[in-house]
Amino acid sequence: MQIKDGFQPSVNRLILPLCCLMMTACCFAQTHSYYITGVVLVNEKRPGVHAPEIQVQLTTERRGEGIRSVVTESGDYKFGGLESGTYLITASAPGYRTVTTRIEINNVGQVRGVTTLDLVSETPLPTVSHDGEVISQNALKAPREARRQVERAEKALETGRTAEAEEAIGKALQAYPDYGVALFLRGRLFQTRRRSRQAREEYAKALVKDPDLYRAYPPLCEIERAGADYQALKESAETWKQMQPLIATPYYYLAVALYELGDYGPALQEAMRARGLPHEAVPHLSLVLANCHLKLRDPRAASIHLLEFLEQHPDDPLAPQARETLEQLRKLGGS
Repeated sequence: MQIKDGFQPSVNRLILPLCCLMMTACCFAQTHSYYITGVVLVNEKRPGVHAPEIQVQLTTERRGEGIRSVVTESGDYKFGGLESGTYLITASAPGYRTVTTRIEINNVGQVRGVTTLDLVSETPLPTVSHDGEVISQNALKAPREARRQVERAEKALETGRTAEAEEAIGKALQAYPDYGVALFLRGRLFQTRRRSRQAREEYAKALVKDPDLYRAYPPLCEIERAGADYQALKESAETWKQMQPLIATPYYYLAVALYELGDYGPALQEAMRARGLPHEAVPHLSLVLANCHLKLRDPRAASIHLLEFLEQHPDDPLAPQARETLEQLRKLGGS
């Protein structure tokens, strides 16, 4: 997934201070019964009332017999009581193509592999625009003049001509006051001028007018995160992941919000779901996972994620603090 407009999520507040790491020996007791959680989607959407029709089965690579899991209306499934090893998860439903994914659980319970499965209909699906967004009714209703001014505004913003962009956005909204893309561009304009509150308002308005305008979610969520409005961030991320359940970023933001609100177990689940999707554009995901494991008193798992972060992003601004935290964990026996 490519994050547009130079956007990149951050977790500057998440690394725990070292004073929080003074744990007793009981923290390091490990269990050998692991679990896998994931999501099944139907044509990239939550299954809803169709959940009972979905079968999800877990098998080992050596044995064909397996166990089944119940799928909720949100598409969630879970397999527990597992040992380390390699497993196959298969999802199927009448009228949809069966999909299988390979999952590995290592000897500390870390799950590797994609746990989000998308059941695709055997009949053709509607097309989407070149940038992955649904071609919305809001955009289709835009008159030619509004579309022309929006194109002009986008080109002006790309080259830093903010005055021209402001003029074009104003004309686009004059021609079509409910134009979601124009409202989104006005949010970008405010953000360029470091007026975060006004930018947030425009992004929110854009999504009300055009819920399919997915590119408004990343800057909106980042403004809410930076402003420490975690309840609003939670609500925005939950809506975003319903709209785009196959990308990692909304799960990541939801994990950040839940963590900051003190819901560490659910935060870990959302972060693991993000990990089960392509997440190259979310470099701090491993830090969220590490912090969740620390709060849940699992320092060994936290150490694994810190090492992973340092291997992948050794020059990240948070790398020195991650190294210091990892060293403290090693002294305490957490790796």
